Amino acid sequence: MAASHILNDDEKLLIRKAEDKIKQCVTRYSIYSTGFLNEREQDILLSFLNFDSNVKYEFSGGYSDAVRRLMVFCPEYVQLDEENYPISAVRASFYKDYQLTHRDFLGALIGHGISKDSIGDILVDKENHKADIIIKREIKEFLLREFVSAGRAKLTVKEISLQNLYVPSAQFEIITDTVASPRIDAIASCGFKISRDSASSLIKSGRLYLNRRLCTECDKTVEDNSIINATGYGKFKVCISDKISKKGRIFIKVEKYL
Repeated sequence: MAASHILNDDEKLLIRKAEDKIKQCVTRYSIYSTGFLNEREQDILLSFLNFDSNVKYEFSGGYSDAVRRLMVFCPEYVQLDEENYPISAVRASFYKDYQLTHRDFLGALIGHGISKDSIGDILVDKENHKADIIIKREIKEFLLREFVSAGRAKLTVKEISLQNLYVPSAQFEIITDTVASPRIDAIASCGFKISRDSASSLIKSGRLYLNRRLCTECDKTVEDNSIINATGYGKFKVCISDKISKKGRIFIKVEKYL
């Protein structure tokens, strides 16, 4: 196993379950998927799964910038489409007197006995008093029938297409700076406003991701338009200029997600 990952028992089980789904995909000629995964789990599967040449796979969370994504395994000759895709979405609307948050919806779903790996991103539109909830298709009918409240707030729930998801516009803090080189520790130091040593510790501790992949090498070169996120520190996009300062430093622009 790669030195960048030290796997716990749950993560080893995750790999075994995914490998079983690949085998079933081959023997039963059907589409299978994992539950929704966080970024570490996604990277673990990419790093350690033994793939079969007869199986194609993809990650999907319902929209391009989804954080929680499931891994779909499909026979090589089968075309994935809206009819057989394992993801659905529902829209839960609530009365304007309530100010429900992501935590309120997640808590209510779990309170209904829904496992967390059946739940993708929850996109709350406070202004219009609704939340679009991405889910595994297999629980859609249950939610349409049973998901009638979140706390004291009554909900009206309906199915929506993934094309009609409410995706909040990203809000950014813009940071401009210069670095001696586009190393990940230097870029992370600027983007997270922490010292170079703190950035190095963050990387070495396995808490930083570069373009959704775990990065544990402090001298890793970062490319233009890369996305960097770290547990407890947030996420940013970095734009690396080809212009050099008089002191030979590289100009960068960081778009830190708020």
